Amino acid sequence: MSTFSHNLEERLLDLAWSLWTALGVPGQLDHHGDCAVDPEPLILFSAGLGDADPRLRDEVTDWCICYGQLISGTRLKNLLPKDNDELRAHYGELAATLAQGSSLRWPAPTTARRHVPRGRSNLQAFVRPSQLAMRLRAVLGVGARADIVQVFLSRPDAAFGAADLAAETGFMKRSVAQTLETFRLGGLLHAFPVRNQLHFRLPQGGAEQLAHQFAPMPTAFVRWSAVLPFLTAALELARKMESRSDAVRSVEAHAFVLAEDDTLRVASLPAPPRDLKGSLFWNDFAAWLMTVVDNLSAGNEPATDRFKVKWARRPNAKPGEEDMEHGDFCVWEDSNAAVDHHWVLGLSDSTQELEPGVRHATIADAKLAAERRQFAVALDQQRRNGG
Repeated sequence: MSTFSHNLEERLLDLAWSLWTALGVPGQLDHHGDCAVDPEPLILFSAGLGDADPRLRDEVTDWCICYGQLISGTRLKNLLPKDNDELRAHYGELAATLAQGSSLRWPAPTTARRHVPRGRSNLQAFVRPSQLAMRLRAVLGVGARADIVQVFLSRPDAAFGAADLAAETGFMKRSVAQTLETFRLGGLLHAFPVRNQLHFRLPQGGAEQLAHQFAPMPTAFVRWSAVLPFLTAALELARKMESRSDAVRSVEAHAFVLAEDDTLRVASLPAPPRDLKGSLFWNDFAAWLMTVVDNLSAGNEPATDRFKVKWARRPNAKPGEEDMEHGDFCVWEDSNAAVDHHWVLGLSDSTQELEPGVRHATIADAKLAAERRQFAVALDQQRRNGG
């Protein structure tokens, strides 16, 4: 009889196949051709699936032999989970197999397996939208430079600090800060101070120039570095819970949801059920997880917020901000920075119309509202309080 963990594993294999096909592995499932694919998290995610599909394992090995020079060993090391022994074992086998059959030297190799390359992952060039990361690395080199550019292309109106980009790219903050400074010196980015830190954004027209140079652009950018580790952890939980009672499963699922709350928020995945208690929770959790995986496997983007959030600049902006006319919009990842720079919160159902909002009473309130995506509630409360 098919178990929940087996069914989940099958769906995750479909997702893995589709993502690898988007990177050039020959496969039948191809739902992510217009979505930017992140190779290092995908390599580790595939390792977490182990030998569930030997053909996928072998095709991934072939692809890595051909294009592994464009994979960052530093990023693999930083993203490799320390508490998943099974994943580390399968990844270590892959790293050792690549070292045996090529010049690649990835971190943490173990024992190689026998592998005969098939040579089927043989691309003329990385020309699909989904292969943006590979195009960037082929031109800019393997390291923080290419991955930082991709983040700015994914959110061209956003401003980032070095800590934001280090968390998103998986590179060390010092390396990211050095790269940002070289981009500033070269005119690729503009910098401005926020308290005692520098934030960076693309200059006017910069996103269009980059998009033209590295076209075709994906229509979707998913935080795979958050989504795929979450799915790996969910599969590990499902495997452990197979022989447990519903009561134990529900307790463990509750704990899992709480532990992964930040990851779910970063990944923009829909919120799991939280209102059921006792043994009923496991069934709802399992149904929610299957729905999430099915949507991802079909190429659907993670759920977005009901409201699109922008920070609109105030008329009395500080000196040094005159390069942006009043009425232009900029998305701020850090609500503290937005408040500090005299930007006000606005809500809108579209990207064209912005309903003017009222500045939050405190920075803490603004940050809490942003983190929990309760913009409408926060704004309504502010108005009722006369703020």
